[in-house]
Amino acid sequence: MRGKRIFALVGIVAFLAGCASTSHAVAGNPGNGMLVIGVLLHEMNAAGQVGSGLYPVNSVAVRNLDTGQVDSIQLDSNHGIATLSAGTYCVDNVLRPNGETLSYCARPYFRVDAGKILVAGFVEFALNRPTHTYKLVGAFTNPQGLFDSLPSDAKDRLANFSETGTPAPH
Repeated sequence: MRGKRIFALVGIVAFLAGCASTSHAVAGNPGNGMLVIGVLLHEMNAAGQVGSGLYPVNSVAVRNLDTGQVDSIQLDSNHGIATLSAGTYCVDNVLRPNGETLSYCARPYFRVDAGKILVAGFVEFALNRPTHTYKLVGAFTNPQGLFDSLPSDAKDRLANFSETGTPAPH
């Protein structure tokens, strides 16, 4: 069984290599797709210039624009993986450890397709904490870097979805 999982993992890594914010077909659940998303929250000064520091983020919520359903995705370091209903989505909000919520839900939107894995890349915001102003500074950047940075257990979840259409327990 372990050999099959390793073979499947190697297959999915090869299959997703070179992805650039696109979906890749797998033998998944006909109503659900899988999303891999990263979130970076940069420091920003009062003049709106983005600094090199990063603020921690607990979760990102995505809204299905077709149904209105909002799903919260817990982040592990700076990435999250979720099984979602097929549809067009926006990043609805980002939640910081102190309870601060940065609401967004605007373009660019992304599409989760049934039976497919979308490695969306990083969504990047910049935050000025004293004024609580923030802005989008990058959308769906570096999907290959996001995929490459995933720990092996996250890649196992993707491999399991591609084999069975069901995410592995997280």
